[in-house]
Amino acid sequence: MLIYESKERFELWDFMEGLRVLVLRGGTGGLNTYNYVEVEFLGVFYLNIPTSLSGVCISKMSDEEIQHLPMRNLRKGVHGKFFAVKTEGRQFVIGALSVSAYYTKVSGILPSIRDSGITISDIEVIASSVDFN
Repeated sequence: MLIYESKERFELWDFMEGLRVLVLRGGTGGLNTYNYVEVEFLGVFYLNIPTSLSGVCISKMSDEEIQHLPMRNLRKGVHGKFFAVKTEGRQFVIGALSVSAYYTKVSGILPSIRDSGITISDIEVIASSVDFN
């Protein structure tokens, strides 16, 4: 299931170990209202991505795809979900509880989640894996 796709360049911007939050930051594709796009993975338990990505395609992995992962001890359920991150013809994997992508007006080096001065009006959610049903 496709969650978010962009041709913009993204960087591994922040990882908060205690909170297990990973933030990727990229361009907005010319949308002048916002400064960046941030992709935020919450509850990260597995991480295998490069620090720089030229375009991203993020999708939730199917049960069949998960069965073919080389990690024998990490399986869906107790740990959360697995997300495929495709860039430049290669696929990487992140294990997390959820992922969300949003436009942000934050202008400093801190990601939105760490910036105490940012308000809800400073972000716009683009996509999320959170199931509200």
